[in-house]
Amino acid sequence: MIVLLCFYFKPTIAQNNKIDSLWSEWKNDTNSDTLKLKALTDFIKQKYRVLNPDSALYYAKIGCDFAKKKQLKKELAAFLSIKGNAYKLKTDYTKALKKFFEAVELNEKIGDKYAKANYLSEIANIYLIQDNYSEAFAYYFSVLKMNEELGIDSNQSIPLGGIGSVFFGLGNYDKAFEYSSKALSVAEKYNNKREIYVNLCNIGNVFAQKSNYTKTIEYHLKALDILKKLGDKRNEIILLTNIGTSQRELNNNTEALKYYKLALSLAEELNDIRGKTLVLEHLGWFYKSISDYKNAEKHFLLLENISEQSKLDLRLQNACYGLTEVYKSTNRIQLAFSYYQKYILLKDKIQGEDDYKATVQQELQYEYEKQAAIDSLANAKEIKIKEAEIAQQKAEVKAQRNQQYALYGGVGLLLVFGGIMYNRFRVTNTQKNIIAEQKKEVDIQKIEAETQRDIAQKEHAEAEKQKLLVEEKNQEIMDSIQYAKRLQDAILPPQRIVKEYLEQSFILFQPKEIVSGDFYWMEVKNELTMFAVADCTGYGVPGAMVSVVCANALNKSVNELNCKNPADILNKTRELVVETFTKTGNKEQIKDGMDISLCVLNEVTGVLQWSGANNPLWIYREKNKEIEVIKPDNQSVGFDDRLLPFSFHEIKLQNKDAIYLFSDGYADQFGGEKGKKFKSVQFKNLIMQIAEKTMDDQKQELLDVFEKWKGNLEQIDDVSIIGVRFEKENECPFTRRELEIIVELNKGLSSKEIAERLHLSSNTVDTHRRRIISKTELKSTAQVVNYCKQNNWI
Repeated sequence: MIVLLCFYFKPTIAQNNKIDSLWSEWKNDTNSDTLKLKALTDFIKQKYRVLNPDSALYYAKIGCDFAKKKQLKKELAAFLSIKGNAYKLKTDYTKALKKFFEAVELNEKIGDKYAKANYLSEIANIYLIQDNYSEAFAYYFSVLKMNEELGIDSNQSIPLGGIGSVFFGLGNYDKAFEYSSKALSVAEKYNNKREIYVNLCNIGNVFAQKSNYTKTIEYHLKALDILKKLGDKRNEIILLTNIGTSQRELNNNTEALKYYKLALSLAEELNDIRGKTLVLEHLGWFYKSISDYKNAEKHFLLLENISEQSKLDLRLQNACYGLTEVYKSTNRIQLAFSYYQKYILLKDKIQGEDDYKATVQQELQYEYEKQAAIDSLANAKEIKIKEAEIAQQKAEVKAQRNQQYALYGGVGLLLVFGGIMYNRFRVTNTQKNIIAEQKKEVDIQKIEAETQRDIAQKEHAEAEKQKLLVEEKNQEIMDSIQYAKRLQDAILPPQRIVKEYLEQSFILFQPKEIVSGDFYWMEVKNELTMFAVADCTGYGVPGAMVSVVCANALNKSVNELNCKNPADILNKTRELVVETFTKTGNKEQIKDGMDISLCVLNEVTGVLQWSGANNPLWIYREKNKEIEVIKPDNQSVGFDDRLLPFSFHEIKLQNKDAIYLFSDGYADQFGGEKGKKFKSVQFKNLIMQIAEKTMDDQKQELLDVFEKWKGNLEQIDDVSIIGVRFEKENECPFTRRELEIIVELNKGLSSKEIAERLHLSSNTVDTHRRRIISKTELKSTAQVVNYCKQNNWI
């Protein structure tokens, strides 16, 4: 916990609200010089002294010049004290002390002990602010004795409270409470509101040091009430800050922040540098305590800047320490180490402060006891002097001789003792310096070791945390990918099923990732075999999700809406896809969809119907040894600005013609010696070279060329290719698979038995049987078998 408690003391100032009349009194030349100066003094005190020290200095100079001209020393001293207070408010303590000392000197010359005591109190106050406890104690004690001599009991609350403040600064809180309580009693006896306020503050601060914050708030709120009536806003800053600190210690953070902000606003309004640095330090630690490191850093940096400009070393040291802790907590180790070094240097500059305080406390205790002894033995001393004079008259010679012996012996002993003490002091001081240097080195080594340890520990902990996080995220990602793969596998027809209906075919399907944005599709409706290659938006998991939507839309268009024409299928599929995606966004923002090449093949008639969205159809004409290219519509199956109906193409296939459907992944792959794209022209030439090979050989050739071209480069997109060769010999309407089933039917086998023999499913065999019947005008399986025998097809 950091609690900065400030004790300010000022003599009672008579309040006079008739400021305008005071200025008129000063300007009235019919008044006496002393009356005019008295009016000007009161005018400055009422209007400028507390809130505007610069204006106070301006008008005080006018008063000084007038008093010097009229040789009015008492009035001159009063204006010098006003200057001293103004400089004190501006934190220019050197000039402030100078003005008060000049005022004291003038009052000594004219013999005004009452005014002198007041100015000495101001000097003591300044030494207290500067933490110069030895000088502060000496001046407060001097004022205490002067008031006793003058019989002015009403003013004793000032020096008594000041001595309490000195003991507080030295950490002797019991003594601080004792003297502050005495001062409060005197102030209350004479209804001195300012001193009541001051000592209520002091007692509250003592309770704070004893961690009794409820009592602290109780005393400080009483003091705040009195202070507002006095209109002393500068001391209100300190009091509001201390109340905020006490609320923070009681974990009343909302109340604490309220009082801190009130204090800071007031300090900025008054341009009170010392008050502002006090509040900034408390706010820094407040935000640090609630882990609001951004605001903590902001306030400590402001504190550092203002403290450096105002040469407030202790406040600057606290700013550096606060920044060290903030940067350590936010893992900015280099900054933390830099500010810790700065903190150590400032600490060394104020080195020995604790030893100094202890020494001063002992000196003060000695001075206090010495003064008390002097006072209590004053009368006894006078009697002893008279007796000594009588004894001296009776035995002057003997006494002188004895005194000389005693003097010589005493001097000798003092010299010996002094030599011993000096030697011990020199040795002790040397050892102390050595220890201090060693401690400094140890401190630096310690912080370096701690910093390195903290860095290592934090890096290790962060690495472990990141490792676990990465593993967890990787597992989540892999689970998502595997789930997406299961979904995609469900929409892809098994290649063995494709082979049953498109015997002379191959499928090259090579995703870039585990899952793909490409997919292939097939449905059979009686004599019609529908198949397609589609390229959806994206690749990997996002592309796979889009492919599921698009495949489902194709299935619904064919199986539920009974579309058979490829253009109708694409038009209806587009409607379904757009409808699905617009459920979660504006239609204009939807960019998901697919490019597709869709075929509907009637193997009986050899007629191929086709529609395409951005993906073309290539047909290798075996007779002409060339590739026929059918261009697609320049639009995707998804939302488009135009949304035109898809075109329909019907092509008559000849025996041995080959159909090729593909996405753009193969042609767009980078590779080769120069790392360029494979391109459509080279892909087309490759198809021309391999088109007459078996379909399985074509697939392997395409794979080998692709891998060789890609080399060590990354695959940039999903690759999908379907090749289908149309074969029709002797006008036989049946496919090879259908003829195999007819042969088995000739043996009298059932669909289940045929399925087992040919390694098919029963449903597939039943589908083939229906297609066989539909291709002829015959009504039974037996008639089909005889028909085939007659034509030598089996």
